[in-house]
Amino acid sequence: MDTQVIRKPNQKDREYTDEEGQKVDKWLVGGQKDDRELFIEEIGRQRLKVGKDKDGIKLPFADKPAIDEYDDYLKEKEKTLKRMGYLPEEFKKLELDWKKYSDLKNFDLISEEDAPDTNLSNKNPGLQVNIKTKRYQYKGYQNIYICQEDGPSAIVRARKALKLLE
Repeated sequence: MDTQVIRKPNQKDREYTDEEGQKVDKWLVGGQKDDRELFIEEIGRQRLKVGKDKDGIKLPFADKPAIDEYDDYLKEKEKTLKRMGYLPEEFKKLELDWKKYSDLKNFDLISEEDAPDTNLSNKNPGLQVNIKTKRYQYKGYQNIYICQEDGPSAIVRARKALKLLE
């Protein structure tokens, strides 16, 4: 009977040789990914979906609390597997509410500043380009998320300010 052992792959499992005898990491050439790697990729997709606030600054996305919630789920799953030997049908599948990790109600605004961007100012002679920056902290965590205005929006804002001065 053919059985499959489910465990995290070690370095020996990951390496194999190609046709020339060179060692190749099979994870780099499209090998299988474990559940945690797939979850991290899903976090990346959700982070891309996050919108912008009224100032045109991208909203923060708290990935650490999502990872912690996923790790708690995995610990509970492993505990159930050790205790029962299988997962019962009533064992709930993890379903995260992704919106709560980018909802501003769950964040504290630490600071808000308008800092000069020398790179954009040098590329646009005659303009003093400032980037709006907001620092957020997810409630209950120490992580600080820095959100900045994108470059084109800052340039448009600087041009409007220059026209008002003229």
